[in-house]
Amino acid sequence: MKKNLFYISSFLFCHFIGYSQNPNIYNQKKHGGTSDDDFWRMLPTPDNSGYILFGESNSGISGTKTEVNRGMTDLWISKVDLNLDPV
Repeated sequence: MKKNLFYISSFLFCHFIGYSQNPNIYNQKKHGGTSDDDFWRMLPTPDNSGYILFGESNSGISGTKTEVNRGMTDLWISKVDLNLDPV
């Protein structure tokens, strides 16, 4: 009985705590294509006017990607402004 009570109380605790996070998204941008794209790192530009994004892509021309693949996986470096819009 104690074991069942522990599981039930744990479930209820996790259920209600899990929904207590703020669901608002303040800024969300999509970069890449429609296939597998992996983001590695984001660094500020030297003049602090935006960011440099590093990653890899298996996508062809789709989404925000405007070049065909040059092999199986392509490295991708992209510069974006402070609002994460492509520059």
